[in-house]
Amino acid sequence: MKETPVEKISLVGPGLIGHGIAMEFALAGYSVSIASRSAESAQRGMERIKESLEFMQAVKATSASQVQAAMSKLNPASSIE
Repeated sequence: MKETPVEKISLVGPGLIGHGIAMEFALAGYSVSIASRSAESAQRGMERIKESLEFMQAVKATSASQVQAAMSKLNPASSIE
């Protein structure tokens, strides 16, 4: 069986747990598509991720360049398509 490398992650629901999962994959360098019920909930998920990354930067768990790189890997969507 041939292995296929994972390049993109799709996540449904950026809620309580989903935003953390999306953040970790983005920090690891994966492109992450975050599908949600609406554009507003997708935006709230992005805001949670940004707040978490900023906290990690404040406690020196990550750098500003890592935060910027992770945010650039996140793609919110209001549908699964």
